[in-house]
Amino acid sequence: MSLMRISVRHGDTQSRMQSTTLDGVRYRLSFYYNKPADFWTLDIADSTDTALVSGLRLTLGVDLLEPFKYKIGFPQGQLFVYDTSRTDTEPGRDDFDERCLLFYRPAAEVVA
Repeated sequence: MSLMRISVRHGDTQSRMQSTTLDGVRYRLSFYYNKPADFWTLDIADSTDTALVSGLRLTLGVDLLEPFKYKIGFPQGQLFVYDTSRTDTEPGRDDFDERCLLFYRPAAEVVA
């Protein structure tokens, strides 16, 4: 099984945008930290910068992409947050890329 780790934080910023290839398709991933509510969100756009989903909360224990699999052009793999401390504590501002990691499991490896 090959999981792809996706970096969320970059230095001391509260947002990050990157181009990432998932299952051979380029997407723009934009990460934002909501300071008052203490959580991270994700926007996904296609290679033409057309929004596919906005404001997806990065939370533990679920396939974040599952509700959107029906959308044409949407990544068909699984995106999930893993808590390396195994305390099931949702990721805060400084937790990504340290205690919490974001992984993508390619569609070819997802068991239906």
